[in-house]
Amino acid sequence: IDEKVVTPEELIDCKNTKTTYIDGRKINTVIPLSIVPFEDVIAYSNNIGIAQVAQRVGTKLYDHYAQLGFGKKTGIPFPGENKGFINPPKNWSKQSIISLSYGYEVSANLLQLARAFCVIANGGYWIDPILIKSQTNQKKQKIYGDDTITIIQQLLEKTTASGTAKKAYIKGYRIMCKTGTAELLENGHYNRDRNIFTCSGIIQKDNYQRVIVVFIKEVAQKDLYASGVAAPLFEQIAEKVLIKDRII
Repeated sequence: IDEKVVTPEELIDCKNTKTTYIDGRKINTVIPLSIVPFEDVIAYSNNIGIAQVAQRVGTKLYDHYAQLGFGKKTGIPFPGENKGFINPPKNWSKQSIISLSYGYEVSANLLQLARAFCVIANGGYWIDPILIKSQTNQKKQKIYGDDTITIIQQLLEKTTASGTAKKAYIKGYRIMCKTGTAELLENGHYNRDRNIFTCSGIIQKDNYQRVIVVFIKEVAQKDLYASGVAAPLFEQIAEKVLIKDRII
């Protein structure tokens, strides 16, 4: 969006299949889509569609990951934080731009993910996370423009209203979520039978805003996705936060 290589309304050919090849590289997705607006590619987490758009971005995709704080520590005064990893362009294979488009060849901790959503929630301003609620977050430099952030918020809102994060929706509040289902890395290979599930999002009502990120590592039942695992957990936690903060 920020690079202006796509608009929410642009039609993307998602091939109407769960499996296809792009430039000889195999891509799997869960929900097959035909030719749909880009906003539906996001709403339904279609890997085939997002990979094609990421190819237009090229190596700048790495720059945006880095700009959002991935691959470096958040700086909170708490021991043991892992800075995560983004595969840099100098090490890319032909697969890398495709993998990076939907969250592979990159690792992150939950606070980094929350910080990225704070940028979206705070109008594109960088936020340094803190541990004590009584302290005040200070907005720093603006790293994304208003137009970009507005569009991203609208995409996430649609994802929550009718897409993969619809089980995170709470009536009467503006909820902007994105789910993620990923295979765990095991002995240098991704294991299809072991998964991690995330749901990251923003709750908003008037001047009230909260960012919540939930994470589940492996479940006993197979063939599950974050839409049915992490999104309901997000909704449950969000409801408790709203009750605690007395937001009606």
